[in-house]
Amino acid sequence: MKITEEIKDELFIEFCDMEANEEMCLSKDAFKEAIKKALILCGVSKSFASGVKVQIVDCFKGHEFGIGEIVEIVAFFEDNLWLAKGLDGKKWYIREEEANVC
Repeated sequence: MKITEEIKDELFIEFCDMEANEEMCLSKDAFKEAIKKALILCGVSKSFASGVKVQIVDCFKGHEFGIGEIVEIVAFFEDNLWLAKGLDGKKWYIREEEANVC
C-alpha cells in the first residue's frame, strides 16, 4: 500500500475529529511524522511492503542482485533493510534507495 500525502491528510483530519480537546491534537507535521514512524515499525514504507515487486536500480550495501532485476519484497528487517527474493530464489537485504516499485 502506497501511503500518499492525501491519505496522511485524511488520517490527520479523522484523528483530530476524534479529539474532544484541540490541545491534544498533534500538529499536522507531527502527526505525519508519527504515522511514518509507526508504518516503518510495522514494516510498511511509503512504497515498499511485503509482496511488492521492485526493480533494482543500485547497490550500496553489497546485495548480489543485478541492476534492472525484478525482485519481490519478503519482509522488513531492522535498520531500514528489506529482505528481497529474486526469481532464482536467492535472498538479499536491500534499502529503499536501491530499488523502485514496479
